[in-house]
Amino acid sequence: MGHIGGKAVFVPLAAPGDVVEAAIVEDRSRYCRARVLRVVVPSPDRVEPPCPLFGDCGGCAWQHVAYRAQLAAKRAVVEDALRRIGRLEPPPVPAVIPSPREYGYRHRARLHAVRAGGDVVLGFFRAGSHSVVPVASCPVLHPSLDAALAALAAAMRACRGTIPAGSEVRADTGWDGAAVRLSVSEPGGAPLDLPPALQLALRAAGDAAGVAIDAGGPSAAPLALPLGPGEDALVTTGATFTQVNLEQNRALVAAALEMAEARPGTKVLDLCCGLGNLSLPAAAHGARVLGVDLDAEAVRQAR
Repeated sequence: MGHIGGKAVFVPLAAPGDVVEAAIVEDRSRYCRARVLRVVVPSPDRVEPPCPLFGDCGGCAWQHVAYRAQLAAKRAVVEDALRRIGRLEPPPVPAVIPSPREYGYRHRARLHAVRAGGDVVLGFFRAGSHSVVPVASCPVLHPSLDAALAALAAAMRACRGTIPAGSEVRADTGWDGAAVRLSVSEPGGAPLDLPPALQLALRAAGDAAGVAIDAGGPSAAPLALPLGPGEDALVTTGATFTQVNLEQNRALVAAALEMAEARPGTKVLDLCCGLGNLSLPAAAHGARVLGVDLDAEAVRQAR
């Protein structure tokens, strides 16, 4: 974010400390949006993005900034809001807790099937649009998830026409990455049972990649994926919300329990409780907990 004449200008893909030449693409009464034409003087915190699709694919926005600078910039955004809007000085913002993994952390993904030439390929939405950028590999995904998607792409090439363009593929893996669950929805949103030939090709490609792939379809028994280590970890068996970074989620839960002072005698109200990510650990600490959510499947899993 920069300023022109006191008006905020938001410039995607610029790095804090850059000097850039930019073109205004949207001019509002209180702010502008711009796009970078060229970097005149790069920030010392600017780095080379590890993904060749960065800037085109809409999945990531920070790969061009060193991780320590990302944390500082995100903290500064919160401090700025509390200072300007909340009139708090100094704004009481603690240090950001960094993720244990900068890459390879994402345990779930949603991809879209699109026709490219004579084949149907998978990809993510392009930034700010519903057009699809074909993706062969993604450094943000957990290695098991990345391997499973590569196996699915190989199986789709071997069995053409089995997944129609416009379909959506959801992929999930658990804490240990031992198995990957794939579910496919048709363009209209209805669950799609993968043809037997594609399932055979998928299992073979998965075995070659060293990852167990479950793609049984909506009629099969759900695969339970652990969301943490140990026998007491929560599991997910269906398409309900979970944090994408399971290792960082442990830090999130610990911080929330400390702030809520969850202990015997404490009453905790967890709104948007999901499958119990915060509710059940709070209850395990002795608190009396009421969890509320609109997602009936999430509440069922929490129970």
